[in-house]
Amino acid sequence: MTQDTTSTLTVNPAPIPTPAIIWDNLPSWANYVAMDSTGTWCCFENEPELEPEEDAWYRHIGDRTRWEIIPEHLAPAFEGDWLNSLTHRSLGTIPVYEHSYATDPWED
Repeated sequence: MTQDTTSTLTVNPAPIPTPAIIWDNLPSWANYVAMDSTGTWCCFENEPELEPEEDAWYRHIGDRTRWEIIPEHLAPAFEGDWLNSLTHRSLGTIPVYEHSYATDPWED
């Protein structure tokens, strides 16, 4: 009789850091905030798109809604990857791997 020695390893991904956003410091129209790869934060009226070649978040082509750079002294505190910085005013952080343009969250 052979004993089964296989085991199952359960791996849970590390929690994604959440930007510390003080919405009262931002314009009332700002519904989203996101940081680009250089650490610059912007606020957007509508959900921005990720532009991987530019390492930044942009408004959709043809979107004429408002956006602006958040001054450095009002920028959210954040220790995470810029790709995981997109945050909605009421929904919270939107992890990049939930989008169709995502990369594998397990890749280095």
